[in-house]
Amino acid sequence: MTHATTSQAIFVLLLTKARYIQVFIDNRISKGDENSSSVFKAIRDSNVSVVVLSKDYASSTWCMHELNKILKQKRHGKGHIMVPVFYKIDPSHIRKQIGTYKKAFEKHERDVKHNILLKWKAVLTEVCNMESKHRVKESKHLVEMAKSITTRTVGVISKIDQAAAEPKALAAV
Repeated sequence: MTHATTSQAIFVLLLTKARYIQVFIDNRISKGDENSSSVFKAIRDSNVSVVVLSKDYASSTWCMHELNKILKQKRHGKGHIMVPVFYKIDPSHIRKQIGTYKKAFEKHERDVKHNILLKWKAVLTEVCNMESKHRVKESKHLVEMAKSITTRTVGVISKIDQAAAEPKALAAV
């Protein structure tokens, strides 16, 4: 969980209560720490990624790197599922990169290579165009959303990994 708000923390807590769901929280990684192997291993070893996109999501280079890795896993991983949750933001703002997303990319232009920025923009567009996405307009709806995602993903995880005693999922916030 990167730069989590109280509401996002509650959402992740609800997911952790579910059987079969292991939540990987990356807030133990220091800012600027180049050792991302534990994050990428958690993504690679998971069956489901729940990504909570908020208005400030794109301002974090960590979040953007993680999102890129999650989409690669979805494309190439055997049965990996990604569940985007748009928290208090309209997906069209992300897709069009307006508002806080425009500001985040303007800031990144100074520090991030152009080809990586283009990749991140494409990744965000792909996420916004996914059929399976959830929108949460108010904090009070997070409980319902967490229950819905938990119910749906546990059933899918069980089918994907019937041989494993405890299927795994990843929640990235």
